[in-house]
This record gives sequence, C-alpha cells and structure tokens, in this order.
Amino acid sequence: MNKRDYRRQYNAALNKYFQRDYPSAIKLFRKLIKANPEGIYADNCQYWIGESYYSMENYQQAIEEFSKVSSFPENNKADHALFKIGMS
Repeated sequence: MNKRDYRRQYNAALNKYFQRDYPSAIKLFRKLIKANPEGIYADNCQYWIGESYYSMENYQQAIEEFSKVSSFPENNKADHALFKIGMS
C-alpha cells in the first residue's frame, strides 16, 4: 500500500471513529496495522482502537489496547495512551 492510500484509509478510519461507528473504526485501524505494522500511523491506529473501546465503555479492553501503543517503533501516542489507561 502506498503512502497516499495508507493516509486515505487512516482518515476513513478516523472518520468512522468521529461518526461514533466504533466497531467499523476498530476494524479499519486493525486492517491498517496488519498491512503496515511499522507504518508512520501504526501507533496512532493502535491508540484509536483503544479510544474506540473507551468510547464504548469497554474499559478493560481499552486498557489492553492502550497498553500496546508503546510497542510500536514510531511512537508519538505513548503518553496519551498511558493517560487513558489511568482514566480507564
């Protein structure tokens, strides 16, 4: 997948999140991580999976998903994820 398509699909997944279609957002974010686990947005995808579960009030699953964020090589969401773990 080229960078343009990756960014387009990332934006589509974010739109699903903001439309409160959390299950679809999770599915799209997981697809992006699987397609490019070391991609520039992989940690963001993982973070938004956690946010989706948090928004569905599934706090235990949110904690599990937020805990995975720091394992990605490109990592600008680790602090946010740690905060959300505390909030969960």
